[in-house]
Amino acid sequence: MMRSMPRHRAFVLPAAALAALTFPLGACSADSDDADSEAAATDAPNPGLALNGTYASKWVSTNGKPVAAENPATWTIRTDCDDATGPCISVVSAKSPNETASMVFDYRDGEWSTVQASTGSSCTDPTTGAPLGENQPYWVRMTIVPDEAAGDGAFTATNTVVIGGVCTNSSEGVQSLRRIGDADPAITLPDADTIAPALAEYPGAALDGKYRLELTDADLPGMQDAAQESADVTFDSFCTRDGVTCKALRTSVEPRKVLLYDYVDGHWVTEMTTRAVSCSGRDPAAAQRGDVVMRSDLTRTDSGSGPVQTLAGVWTQTRSGDCPSTTQWNIAGTRTGD
Repeated sequence: MMRSMPRHRAFVLPAAALAALTFPLGACSADSDDADSEAAATDAPNPGLALNGTYASKWVSTNGKPVAAENPATWTIRTDCDDATGPCISVVSAKSPNETASMVFDYRDGEWSTVQASTGSSCTDPTTGAPLGENQPYWVRMTIVPDEAAGDGAFTATNTVVIGGVCTNSSEGVQSLRRIGDADPAITLPDADTIAPALAEYPGAALDGKYRLELTDADLPGMQDAAQESADVTFDSFCTRDGVTCKALRTSVEPRKVLLYDYVDGHWVTEMTTRAVSCSGRDPAAAQRGDVVMRSDLTRTDSGSGPVQTLAGVWTQTRSGDCPSTTQWNIAGTRTGD
């Protein structure tokens, strides 16, 4: 995806210039110094206005590896902030040789971010090459931060593509943005006043960070016994800016496995079906096979806002075919880090 530049260049004083706008020691009374400090703070531009103008973008890497094609594009960006501090809205038009994309970014806590939802991804069975899914949903989450090493007017955009459905997976790409001038007034961008503000809080994005999950046998009648297990996983959550759709991507490292949870009525839920799995996990070539449906339901157990610190839930595995059975684990989770 491309990103564009703002229409009107905001006036932003460099830090050195702001530092120069102080009175010499002793030039004013203490009361006057306080008043002047307050005035200077009020006059300082919102840091979110730094992303304004026309930018040249190019791809740098995909999943940590340098890209073969940079796919250059031009982004036009206009940022509007209601106050000297707090959130801002950046409207973007990104133009490449093949397409023009429009996006809305929200500035909070030193970064600009957006989530775009779409469909059209597909995937194949890694073993047989047979098609598994067509026209599957996917989401692109982009975060823009200043590129301190490159200097003023330089930014880094990180794109995380999350594919859902039977093709659940994720990948990450990095783009560079370099300011090349003011926004072209001939490029029409929506007025920020016509765009609804982002929500103050997204409860569905609270399941975020590193977690240790402890799984114990639910010990329910008629179910197969389950071995006690533990797993160290990472949840990476995101929401569309209207808050209607929130997802949590769960990734385990050894072996790498991804699951995509939906946030529904205060729960994070997921379901995934694996076809024709060997009834003997230790013998993939075994003749007896069956489909496996895995379901999980997680809820927050700690109080307050911010990242989920503790959670509880269930994990249910239902086999069909040659080896029908149902196994259920209880889950207790604790956040271990960012």
